[in-house]
Amino acid sequence: MADHETLELAEQLLKDFPDQKLSYVDAVSMAIMKMEQIQKVFGFDRHFYIDFEVVP
Repeated sequence: MADHETLELAEQLLKDFPDQKLSYVDAVSMAIMKMEQIQKVFGFDRHFYIDFEVVP
């Protein structure tokens, strides 16, 4: 379960990128990645291109 700080950051990401139609799960994932300073993500979800290097 995510902590309060993570959830606040996730909610801020949802507000900052309304045009991306992020899911809450994606926003929480991105918040955790930011907090843990993870810069690369393996995946195909276009939302992660916002702040991360996506490795196909």
